[in-house]
Amino acid sequence: MIKKIRKSPTRRAPEKPATAAKSMASTAKAGAAQARKIMPPKAPSSARPPKPPKPVKLPKSAKPAKPGKKAKAAKPASEKRVHGSFSMPRRDHALIAALKARCKREGRSVKKNQLLRAGLRALSAMASDQLAAALAELDQPVAAAGA
Repeated sequence: MIKKIRKSPTRRAPEKPATAAKSMASTAKAGAAQARKIMPPKAPSSARPPKPPKPVKLPKSAKPAKPGKKAKAAKPASEKRVHGSFSMPRRDHALIAALKARCKREGRSVKKNQLLRAGLRALSAMASDQLAAALAELDQPVAAAGA
């Protein structure tokens, strides 16, 4: 039997890198040739019909309402909120909790913020003498419960 002897691969010398200009030119030529093969020829521009003019768009407020939809009421612009912190006596905080419980029994769940805002509006609606009397009550010390 005859054994075949495999030749070991010979090592080649590394090729010299092509200059950037030569490689770019050959790549551009190859890309252009390939693009000509893939892309169909363009039709003459005179064969296309002219585009119809676009309809004028009316602003949303000027458009007539659709017959099946109800007109929406315009929302008032919301006021910018200001964050402020303050402290109050425990008894006043307990009053807020009692008012919240009272509202809940009546079927309306409220937040502390809502109670404070309602109280401010009630105070601003009072006459000056009533407001002064309400503020005077705040300044008086609370009597002890057992005294």
